[in-house]
Amino acid sequence: MNRRFLPMVLLAGCGGGQSSIPREPCVGEMAAAGALTSWLRASDGTIWQWGKEFGVGAWTDRVLERADWAFGAADVQQKGERACLLTGSNEVRCGVTPADLTTSAASAVDVKSVTVGVPVDVPTEAAEQDCVIKLDGSVWCWPAAAGYLKAADAVEQADLGRDVSQLALQWNQGCALKMDGSVWCWGKGYQGDGHAPYGGTDPVQSSHALTLPAAATTIASTTYATCVGLVSGNVYCFGSLDSQTLTPQRIEVSDVAHLTAGWRHFCGLTNAGSVWCWGDNDSGEMGREPTSSFDAWLPAEISQAGSDATSLVAGYKDVCVGHRDGTASCWGENVLGQSAPSDSALYLVKPQVIRGCQ
Repeated sequence: MNRRFLPMVLLAGCGGGQSSIPREPCVGEMAAAGALTSWLRASDGTIWQWGKEFGVGAWTDRVLERADWAFGAADVQQKGERACLLTGSNEVRCGVTPADLTTSAASAVDVKSVTVGVPVDVPTEAAEQDCVIKLDGSVWCWPAAAGYLKAADAVEQADLGRDVSQLALQWNQGCALKMDGSVWCWGKGYQGDGHAPYGGTDPVQSSHALTLPAAATTIASTTYATCVGLVSGNVYCFGSLDSQTLTPQRIEVSDVAHLTAGWRHFCGLTNAGSVWCWGDNDSGEMGREPTSSFDAWLPAEISQAGSDATSLVAGYKDVCVGHRDGTASCWGENVLGQSAPSDSALYLVKPQVIRGCQ
C-alpha cells in the first residue's frame, strides 16, 4: 500500500508541571522541531509549540501558537538550540531565536528540504553539518564552524549528483537516498559501515554506495547509527546503539514505509499504521519503563500508539505520532512538557493526545 508520510521532527527537554488547558485535541500534523520543544502544524495552517519555548529558554505548561510564523511555513527542523524554517517560497531561514527565522536574510534559496545535523551527545552542542536538498536535487552542506546554515558557507556535495531525495545526518557522517533507491554515505563513517574513517570534519568527502539487497525508500540517523528502509519493507542498520555496534544487516521489523530517529533511538511506521521502535530507552522511548532490560537492536511494537498512524517523528528522547483522525500523541521524555504539556511526569511510556491548539 502506498501512503503519504508527512515530515516531522521532535526533541526533548527538562521541567514539568500541571496546567488547565482546553481539552479539545489539536488537529493537524506534527511539523518538526528540536531541543526540548515540540511543534505541530494545525489544519488551519497555524504553527503551535509546547515544551521549551523556542529561543526563550523558559518552559511553558501549555500549547502556544507561533503567530509570527503564519506566512506559509512548509517545514520546520530543529536539532539542539538551532532551528531551520522552510518557507512556502522555498527559502530556508535558520537561527536560534524566533527573529532569526522571520526577519533574517534567507540562509538558502530554491530549497526542497532541509536537514539539521545531529548534535553530539547533548541537545545544545553544535552539529557536525547541516544540509539542504535544492529543487534541482543537488545537496549543499555547511560545516559545524558555520554555527548554523549560512549561504556563504555552503559547499555542494557534487559527487552525489542531482537526484537526491532524502538525507540522514549522524555524527561526522551523512547519507543520501537517491531517486534510484541507492544510498550513498560520506564523512568519517563513525562505526560499523565497513569503511575506514576519512578524518577531518569537512562534510565534502568522497561518498561511497552502501551494498543493500534492494532499493531503499527511507533513511534515518541517530547520533551514531543509520537505518535504511527498503522497498521490500525490510530495514537494515549499521553503527552503534547502547554500546552495541552493528555492521549493515537486517533487523527484525518488516513492512516499514517510513523511518525516523532521535538521539539514540529509531522508530518505524509500517504500511498498516503500526509503530515500532528500537534503541535507547532512557526515558520510555520504547513504550516501557526505563529500567527494562532489552536488546537495543531488537524492535518492539508500541501497541498503545494504535494502528492508525499516518506520520511519525522521533525527538531527542521522545516520539510523536500523527493519527488518521488528525490528532497527535506523544511519549518519552517529558521533563519540559514536550510529550504532554499538561502532565507533570518526567517521562511517559503511554502515548498522550496533545490538546489545547485553540
